Amino acid sequence: MIRKNKNEQGQAIVLIVFAIVGLIGLTALTVDGGMAYSNRRHAQNAADTAALAAARAKIREEPWKGAALVIASENGFTDLFADETSSDEQINVEVYGCEEEIAWTACGDYATDENYLLVRITSVVNTTFSRVIGIQQVTNRVHAVARTKPLTNDPTMFGNAMISLMCGCKNENNWPKDPFTLTGNSATVVGGSGVFVNSDCAGAFNATNPGSSLEAEDGGVCVVGSASTHSQYQGTPPNSFCGEPYPCPPPIVFPNKNACDLNGNGQVDSNERGDVVQVVGGPNPEYLASPGYISNFPKNGAPGKVVMPQGVYCLEGNVSLNAGWSLTSDSIENGMHDQYDEGVLIIVLDGKFDMNGASYLNLHAINDPSYDPQLQNLLIYLPPGNEEGLTINGSANSNLTGSIWAPSSHCSISGNSGSVGINSQIMCFTMSTAGDGQLNISYNQNENHIITVPPSVELTK
Repeated sequence: MIRKNKNEQGQAIVLIVFAIVGLIGLTALTVDGGMAYSNRRHAQNAADTAALAAARAKIREEPWKGAALVIASENGFTDLFADETSSDEQINVEVYGCEEEIAWTACGDYATDENYLLVRITSVVNTTFSRVIGIQQVTNRVHAVARTKPLTNDPTMFGNAMISLMCGCKNENNWPKDPFTLTGNSATVVGGSGVFVNSDCAGAFNATNPGSSLEAEDGGVCVVGSASTHSQYQGTPPNSFCGEPYPCPPPIVFPNKNACDLNGNGQVDSNERGDVVQVVGGPNPEYLASPGYISNFPKNGAPGKVVMPQGVYCLEGNVSLNAGWSLTSDSIENGMHDQYDEGVLIIVLDGKFDMNGASYLNLHAINDPSYDPQLQNLLIYLPPGNEEGLTINGSANSNLTGSIWAPSSHCSISGNSGSVGINSQIMCFTMSTAGDGQLNISYNQNENHIITVPPSVELTK
């Protein structure tokens, strides 16, 4: 017979108690821990969403701290105050600008920067099983930092005088032209700024013709990819692998191509039609244009001089001016540009713009402050989507002032003889220079269109 020691009685109960406590701990870890983790994830999502909402409101100059509270509340974290003061002992939502000292630690690298803001959520989760082991509550603290970038005028990449926007290589784009090419015996001289080639491909800048050169002493030649030049190349040495490529299309606000649609109904009404009328006959005819929508510019007739009074010209179809044609915006005919009475914007809606032969150009962009800023200092514009191409092959002493933009087209700029002056920023999808004369491109930011970058927000932390 086996006798049990009386001292061993009750030991099983102790073991059972410890087992129960362990089971409760595991249950607490599973249930309460899961609840706390779920609450933390939900709070982080709410903070992220609230920070972005606050950033959007701040850009719009709306009450941004209140906007964050509203979004946080919609996600289950309701508080009436955007600071350390809480209206609920379980929840506290704080909203600060990173320039506020109280937010510096949480904002980290963005401390003191007014373009960043902070949303911090503190949430208290009541436990169930963890109370047995003395844990009454679990506190979650999360935060999010968002950046606000208001609408800006950005002359960075676009502060160059000549810009090729193509991303990648021509075979990737199914495009027949190289990003930037010097051809013929042209001598291109760029002053006041430089040249930017956005393609990151080999040979993005091509100057293998021994008769061509490009001088850009003020800003240099920046090529995201690499450059190919002939051994006798005398121009400014291109800087290969210069920076990162900008996206295509670039993140900018292009001017409204329907600037001639005065009533905004999407149709061409009779009062929005322009025209070109012959005013002088004989062997040297003269024509007078009027702003608005014009088809078959500059109309059929013997080549002559076309005077373009101040305004916006929306040209439908192809524009082709051969030898003998001249265009001038000097409608007062005093040999000067009169800011408040002269200046044109030529928008080529769906065709090519082809100035060839010995065409003479004397055109100045609108810089009258009474005009919409989106229409000022922009001279020739082929809107995004127009891939028909732009060719300016002017005769000696031609003069253009104002930006020339064709973001979806190839541009060929050249001079036949003598010196052609272009006081412009030329921005095209791809670009080439040609001819046998000297092409002078002088960039002055005050005479060119400034690019508008739309406002944006982003979550940074």
